[in-house]
Amino acid sequence: GGGGGGGKALCKTSPAACTLALSTQCKADSIRAVYQYVPLKLRVGTGVHFVLRAKLRTKRLLQPTRSSQQLLRAHLQVGYEHQGTHASLNVTMEFDHQVAEAQQSVRLQVLPLRPYAHPTLLVYAMVTLACAGFHGDLAFQDIALEIQSIPLPAVHAADQGNAVPPASARLVPATVAVAHCPSPLPKLHSVLPRHLHTVLYSSAKQSTCGDVTLVTQLSTDRLSMLQHFATFWDGPVSVAVYASTTTAFSSRQARLKESYIRKKLNEFVGSHRLECWTVTLVFAASSSSPYPINSLRNAAIEAASTQLVLLCDADFIPSPDLHDSILDAWKLLLLAVPASRAALVVPAFELRQGPLPLTKASLVNAVVNSTVRPFRILESPASHENTDYTHFYTAADDELVYSTSDFQDKYEPYCVVEKNSRLPLYDERFTEYGMNKITHTIELWAAGYEYYVMTQGWLLHQPHVASFSSRAFLQSFSTRLQNRLARFRFVEWLQYHYHLNECSSNSP
Repeated sequence: GGGGGGGKALCKTSPAACTLALSTQCKADSIRAVYQYVPLKLRVGTGVHFVLRAKLRTKRLLQPTRSSQQLLRAHLQVGYEHQGTHASLNVTMEFDHQVAEAQQSVRLQVLPLRPYAHPTLLVYAMVTLACAGFHGDLAFQDIALEIQSIPLPAVHAADQGNAVPPASARLVPATVAVAHCPSPLPKLHSVLPRHLHTVLYSSAKQSTCGDVTLVTQLSTDRLSMLQHFATFWDGPVSVAVYASTTTAFSSRQARLKESYIRKKLNEFVGSHRLECWTVTLVFAASSSSPYPINSLRNAAIEAASTQLVLLCDADFIPSPDLHDSILDAWKLLLLAVPASRAALVVPAFELRQGPLPLTKASLVNAVVNSTVRPFRILESPASHENTDYTHFYTAADDELVYSTSDFQDKYEPYCVVEKNSRLPLYDERFTEYGMNKITHTIELWAAGYEYYVMTQGWLLHQPHVASFSSRAFLQSFSTRLQNRLARFRFVEWLQYHYHLNECSSNSP
């Protein structure tokens, strides 16, 4: 799901009709949505109808006077595979906010595709319920997804040009297999060809600069953020810098971009500090390429030369002496868990106003005075809930690490891990904004990693203007839809690859 909401489980026992209720809290400036995803294994030998019904109840729903868009929508997407090609069919129904309670239904027809010798395989159905441009609570009730077979004569009639089966055709419940072991799309690495990478700095001294490499990524317009790492981080750094310029435009343009970045790095980092930095410049694959955030993260990890890496975003400021505090905590952590399964969480905070806290006592005092707060505690409380900030605040000086609470799939901390052949890399199908980091956190858990929190160091998010991609993501229904779909398909792969249920894989 997304944007809040809850309801009964959908399709517990593989029925042809599934019902539930979902709710969400609308916002005027962004799309809020909840999602239900049903993996299927249904070969279309005859035609199939999907019928989506939903009742909308508005509760304290107020229409703002100004909004970029307004929608109250239920959407059904059915994904299928035919001759190795993945595609989808979509249908939407819109609701009127002025009606306090309204019930609607929408029908989506799926016919077997030519050539019939290659059957069409339905692989998922996803229901999305969304609102934008409104304030207040929204409840979708009596949501029902029915799957009905179309008898073969009606299929032939529809194939001759009829958009829907004739009125005489009797729709019967389809035999539906809700797939516990769907055929997953593979995890993607190396979306950006490595020939688009250019190493600007690769210091031979990096391994002598410290034992933990801070790895991060950013675009050329945010190079100034790196000066905080130069000031507060005492170890080596591996950073991937994205240039939206394609090398195909001209080699001269590429050289100009490299020269510009070298100049800015010397300005913001300093030539002396760059002796301990590795900087990888990554060019765009095409002029329309989305920001390849996970490809950049992987490039930075691959370029790191130390055994330990701190996975960090560029808009965070390390606490003083964080490098050495990590090493102290890591030594203690290894008494509880092998290095190959250890994930050391560095608690994340956000600065609201005032000076940077330079000691833990001043950090706790800033939290008490509300000038600093846990990262994204208002926008997404579950994202860092497992860190257990109360434990962090009250930990004794000699308690360098503590175990997190039970893992939940919205947790996305910043952590230190060992770089080895077993370490999962980021899935590169996720670009720009949305699900790019949390999917990696989930995979670490699936791979057997255990999360422990350090008590003598932290990361502090520095305020900055939201990126264009994040603003666009919050406003685009279709982008959010495809992003959540990618996450559901990723979780399918995860269950299959790591044997999280009865599914199995030949992969280790």
